[in-house]
Amino acid sequence: MIYVFEIETAASPAYTADVPLETRLPLHPGIIHQIDLQFPKMFPATLRLKIFQGITQIWPSNPTGNFRTLDETISFRESFYLFDTPYELIAKTWNKNTAYPLNLRLRFGILQPWQLGLTMPILSPHIDITEIEEQLNQDITT
Repeated sequence: MIYVFEIETAASPAYTADVPLETRLPLHPGIIHQIDLQFPKMFPATLRLKIFQGITQIWPSNPTGNFRTLDETISFRESFYLFDTPYELIAKTWNKNTAYPLNLRLRFGILQPWQLGLTMPILSPHIDITEIEEQLNQDITT
């Protein structure tokens, strides 16, 4: 499954790093295995992004970091288990541009439990997580 979200962030000073725009991203339970963050063509790169689950920052991993780039797509593989309700992430964005709102597109690839031959709940003590990761890696290479 692929989920796509488009977020428009108003020009500064509407949102800042201290008071960002918070956009809920409802997803399906599963394993997030692919993330694509498509940034606008705006010089300089003024749109910033952090992704959270609840109050915990997930991406980028360092709490002081944020994603920003100029007319590029940041794309990376992941093995993030999304099996606790609510099945959502929160995108926190702010725009240092004082003249224009900017759009950001986020895409998440999610493997459902049945695609891995599993049934919910995935985090049962009887399931070996290394088997799941091996199966994910095998699926990616084939």
